[in-house]
Amino acid sequence: MFNGEDLKHHHGSADWLRLFKLMSAEFAYVEGCPVGPGVPDRAFRIGEIKALEAKLDAISTLENIRTATTYAETYLYGDGKFFLIVYNNDDHTVAVERFSEILQLQARLASIERQIEYGLTRSKVVTVEVSRGEKLVQTYPNYFGDVGIFLSNLRRIVQGHDALEFTLIQQARVKVPKPQPPGDVRNLNRRYTRWYPS
Repeated sequence: MFNGEDLKHHHGSADWLRLFKLMSAEFAYVEGCPVGPGVPDRAFRIGEIKALEAKLDAISTLENIRTATTYAETYLYGDGKFFLIVYNNDDHTVAVERFSEILQLQARLASIERQIEYGLTRSKVVTVEVSRGEKLVQTYPNYFGDVGIFLSNLRRIVQGHDALEFTLIQQARVKVPKPQPPGDVRNLNRRYTRWYPS
């Protein structure tokens, strides 16, 4: 989003794509998983990661992304479990809008998507649902430019240490309400009685 490149779908800077591929292999190595095709042995891989980091100034760039991205924390509290996250390409801010009803969220999303389609904004937008607003950034850190875990591991590798494996904390389950018995349809019938003066 910051560079206007669709790196997730393998479009954009070949150097950044290569760095992410090599870092992915390092994460796989630390987790005890196969590193996948197209990456050199570990010693060469570490050397290439260091060279790419120096060429791209990747640590500094990622740190700038992390610092430049802001979000309005005041939006995260109160009623509502549906959130619209709008990433503004122009000033690198993330705006969060909270909704209690899914239809409100869908209407706002449609409005922003029309603006994007007509070229009125370069924003990116995503919708999420969380049980409590204060969990939003914790649950979706990448939407807020929080590349901290990746950045700390890149630093470790460049300094000659192994990456650290991170485990996702068990998320709280949302309680499903018990089904209510169907109502008595006889309560829907009303009898109207007219009172006449005697």
